[in-house]
Amino acid sequence: MSAVAETAPPNLMKDNRGAVMLTGLFMSCFLIGSLWFIIGIGDTIVFRNKMQEATDSGAFASAALHAKGMNFISLCNLLILAAVTIHIIMGLISDILLAIAIVACLTVVGCAPAVERWLSWEQKWISYFNKMKKGAKAVHKAQVVASYAYPAMGLVEAGQQGRKYTSRGSSPPTVIALSSSLLPGSGPIMKMLGQLPQSGQQRTNGQAIGASITKFGLPVEAKPFSHHCQKIVKVGFNALVGLTGMAPTGRVMDVFKSLIGGALEFRYCNKISGIDPGWDSFWGEDGAMVAWAPNGSPFYQTWALNVNPTLYDDSQSKVGLAAKQYAKYTKNESPGMYMTQSEFYFDCDEGWRGTNCNYEDNATYQIKWRARLRRLQAPAIASGLFTLGFSMLQNLPAYKDFKDRIGALGGQGTLTESQIKAIISRIEAELVKAIAGGGGGLAGKLDPKVGGIYH
Repeated sequence: MSAVAETAPPNLMKDNRGAVMLTGLFMSCFLIGSLWFIIGIGDTIVFRNKMQEATDSGAFASAALHAKGMNFISLCNLLILAAVTIHIIMGLISDILLAIAIVACLTVVGCAPAVERWLSWEQKWISYFNKMKKGAKAVHKAQVVASYAYPAMGLVEAGQQGRKYTSRGSSPPTVIALSSSLLPGSGPIMKMLGQLPQSGQQRTNGQAIGASITKFGLPVEAKPFSHHCQKIVKVGFNALVGLTGMAPTGRVMDVFKSLIGGALEFRYCNKISGIDPGWDSFWGEDGAMVAWAPNGSPFYQTWALNVNPTLYDDSQSKVGLAAKQYAKYTKNESPGMYMTQSEFYFDCDEGWRGTNCNYEDNATYQIKWRARLRRLQAPAIASGLFTLGFSMLQNLPAYKDFKDRIGALGGQGTLTESQIKAIISRIEAELVKAIAGGGGGLAGKLDPKVGGIYH
């Protein structure tokens, strides 16, 4: 009887063996699904950080190469400056020997030896000048090449730096670095980025400029070789006065330096050809490359764009069974574009117009150009784009016809160019306000700061 009871089937209603295992099985499926969702979120966070780091790295690399280009130009200026200094010293010795020879011949005391010494030194001076002239021209050509090459290398380096930041499941980033140095020449581009003064207006140091500025790749312009003579006087005079403990500043000092510099330039760096090394057309040719824009100028800014980065998310395919998606699939996520702003600048403790920071006097005669990241200025970018667009509109053949044909407003005749600009400026202000406003729009993604806060 007991044997029959032992072989009887169990009562499923009362048998609770394995209940915990069944619950654990369902929980395991839920936890596995949650795990893959967490992995997907983690990949997205890492992807976003990597793409922003790639953009930052590209922007900084481009700005660093721009700074290296400015340092190279400064080094070339120092080399030419040293060569011109030797030229002036040899010229002074030659003139002193000539004066001694004249006195000796007038007094009939050692005339022949004095004249021989002067002629011997004059030949050495002429020989040195001929070699210096060839070398200085070659160095200037190297400056011109560098002004175009370094911005181009910055563009290439930004792309290479960006490709190093590839996260799991994402495509290699395409980072493009842009700057005004990639757009040589004058015209609407320069006016857009630098708001250049019109003819007759003044620079920050009081010198008049106009359409005569010829921008190379980097924000530098060419001064004649005679500019180095003036620089030698300023450097030498500042060094001598500095030994006394006084500051070589003030209007009187400036006038004094200008007089001495003008005298030396007239004698040893004159643009008239045909007398001796101090009077040669070489001094009027393009030589010193000097910076003409102040620190913080848009011409010193670089912007990097990470164009359409893509994350290939296959985490959801691991839990597709619950969504009745049995085939493996990959979802592509593309946030659009990342942007970063950086700049290169002349590292100086004083103001830009100070003795040690003046752009024409010292900025391109010292190897102190640096690079740094900046907070992105989206409104400035929007303003620049609108200005560029309006400049392009003015160059269209149909623009004049547009102004002639547009109807009178209130009987006042056709719209003037200033009125059209005012209308466009109003539209621009409204769009910039929308860009810079809150509420999860473009401002939330670009984080624009008008004030230009550095970090």
